[in-house]
Amino acid sequence: MSKKKETPKKKREVAMVTLEDGTTMKRVDYIRKLYKEGMKKSEIAKKLDIPYQYVWQATRKLDQAEQAEEVPAAPEEEAEEDF
Repeated sequence: MSKKKETPKKKREVAMVTLEDGTTMKRVDYIRKLYKEGMKKSEIAKKLDIPYQYVWQATRKLDQAEQAEEVPAAPEEEAEEDF
């Protein structure tokens, strides 16, 4: 058997943003923060000058969580009593 050479995985660079007050944070966290504050996805993409797809991907799970909360719970079936 021949062994395959393991190629080292490249670490992805984490995109960072610098806020007006000089602090830095991950871009994905900043996108989520803006979205939670009520900014529309298209506005966020324009503000950060990034593709809409990046914003959509960053907020996807937030949307899924909101939808899960909005689904009404199924009514519980009443237990029938035996007579």
